[in-house]
Amino acid sequence: MEKKTAVTIAVIVIIVVAAIAGYYYFVIMAPKPKEYETTFRRAEPAVIVTDLDPSTQFSNEIVVICGNMYEPLTWVEPDGDVVGVLAKEWSFSEDGLTWNFTLRQGVKFHDGTLMNSTAVKLSIERTFRIFDTTGTGAGYIWYGVNNITTFDDDPYLIQFNLDYPMPLDRIVAASYAAWIFSPKVFDVGDDDAINDWLNGPPPGGIFAGDPPYDVGTGPYYLHEWEPGSHVVLKKFDDYWGGWEDGPYYETIYTQYIEEAATRKQGILGETYDFTYLLAKEDLASVDASPVAEVVDILSFQNLLGFLNTERWPTNITLVRQALAYAIPYQRIIDEVLMGYGVQSKGPVPADLFGHIDDLFQHSQNITKAQELFAAAGVNPDGLDLILTYHITDPDEAKVAEIMTLEFDEKLGIDLDVRGMEWDAQWDLAKADPTTAQHIFVMYWWPTILSGYDFLFNMFHSEPEVFFNLGYYYNSTFDDLIDTAYSLEVTDPTTSLQKYEQAQEMLIDDCPSIFFYDLENTHVIREAIEGYVDNPAYPHVVLYRELKPPVTETTSSFMTYSDPLIPCFYLMIMMMTYLVKRRWDYSPTRRRELSYQP
Repeated sequence: MEKKTAVTIAVIVIIVVAAIAGYYYFVIMAPKPKEYETTFRRAEPAVIVTDLDPSTQFSNEIVVICGNMYEPLTWVEPDGDVVGVLAKEWSFSEDGLTWNFTLRQGVKFHDGTLMNSTAVKLSIERTFRIFDTTGTGAGYIWYGVNNITTFDDDPYLIQFNLDYPMPLDRIVAASYAAWIFSPKVFDVGDDDAINDWLNGPPPGGIFAGDPPYDVGTGPYYLHEWEPGSHVVLKKFDDYWGGWEDGPYYETIYTQYIEEAATRKQGILGETYDFTYLLAKEDLASVDASPVAEVVDILSFQNLLGFLNTERWPTNITLVRQALAYAIPYQRIIDEVLMGYGVQSKGPVPADLFGHIDDLFQHSQNITKAQELFAAAGVNPDGLDLILTYHITDPDEAKVAEIMTLEFDEKLGIDLDVRGMEWDAQWDLAKADPTTAQHIFVMYWWPTILSGYDFLFNMFHSEPEVFFNLGYYYNSTFDDLIDTAYSLEVTDPTTSLQKYEQAQEMLIDDCPSIFFYDLENTHVIREAIEGYVDNPAYPHVVLYRELKPPVTETTSSFMTYSDPLIPCFYLMIMMMTYLVKRRWDYSPTRRRELSYQP
């Protein structure tokens, strides 16, 4: 009887232990669904936001707005192909003067309004109206659009009638002034009232309510903005492109980090996922690290030094020419770029229509510079000049440092170098040219992919100072580039000839120094997949295209097996008991117990 009871108990214990072990093996220790990172952290080297109005923004906020908060009708891919975004197809007439775009259906703005042709028309007309009346923004891209037509019987068809042929499929893909936004904003009031409402700042205007704090169609919406500090974007659940093929990042955190060294440490320490404008001498070691990758391609971005044509002595053409010959171009290329770029040939970067490959290119010639100073009647020895640059850019700082040393050593020029925040630098330049800087150093990148973008923005006459920061006014030059632009589609050969004439004029008049065409050097965490640099949209990351890495978790066998230890202990005890019982009832054991010497 005792034997049967022991066996029964043993069987029960074994079954229970096996059940518990099975549960932990198949449930607790079974492979878990992968968990992915949900927040992308970007370290931005410049003030993130200067303007949140999609009609007027024309600065660094492109890094959060472009393709993420707001979208255009089309998009230029890195290989130059044009693909549809809010427009799914388009066509144009034989003479290039009429363009029809068919829009996607079912696209929602972040405020819930459906996108249609009326929204597109109102968006573009407001953007151009503001530029045409105030010169604010990049609405100049719509010059040449005579009329925009919508159709009552088809709310997803929109027609553009042009004054002259233009590559409209690329213009509507511009990196500024091409954003489509909700028509509900017009309930706020006139253009100025809308601008005030969209720009807050928090907690005013649009920020007085709950997010979203923008009126775009993009995959992410503005969730939080702390001026001068950071911007937070959140995934828009109703995005027309869907979220089925994940994983995707849910939150995009962009923080203003001025110091390049801090951004480098953040990337290597995996605090940040993306940054740029690190010191060139640090890029090789960063790229060699196991946690980061440097993505470098030739960009459409170049560095210029505008020469003030309104203030003595740079208002003298011969002095400007002398300064152009005094620049140590090769030293700058070698010591600043360190292989990540080339000396510019005029203001239009290579591979853009309008670039002239055999355009005259200055090289340092101190003798020639001295001759030109003498011809101008200006003694360079002891001459005081003011140069301003963006203080957060290490390359601009190095260019200024090299110029200071060379000007002083070889010509006796005292260069007063002032590193400034962008807003302060720009405000000084726009205030009064006669008391502004002599040399304004800055980068330019295109809004539309044409040489006209560079020539118009920086050298075309303008009623109020905006980006013509050399204050160059030449009606002959204006006519040349305007005509060249109007011929790009129908007569590209003549167009290119006129662009060449205009740039030769710039070389002679010398309202700017053309330093170099830059390679993009963006740094992204090695573990993140899907990033592609697109020179058409400088420093823009399309966050929806990224694949976040799996989150790191610490695990070991002991972590999962700890709950099983009591079960194994109980099983061993039970097996020991059974062995003992088996021995106790064995014939040998009984004989031993019954033997009495």
